[in-house]
Amino acid sequence: MTELKPCPFCGHTAHVQQLKWSAKARFFVGCGNAKNRCIASVHNTFGRFYDREHDAIEAWNRRADND
Repeated sequence: MTELKPCPFCGHTAHVQQLKWSAKARFFVGCGNAKNRCIASVHNTFGRFYDREHDAIEAWNRRADND
């Protein structure tokens, strides 16, 4: 598994989450800093779901300054 980059907004550790309420596995990544209400916290990530864990990690790790 590819290592997750820290949150681009607050620098906190990110976490991969798997949705279990769907018949099909869905993954997303969010910041674990919900206590400080980071905009990228796992509670604010609805709508950015991926079929594969790898795709969710790749999307999270993509930054504006990537080549």
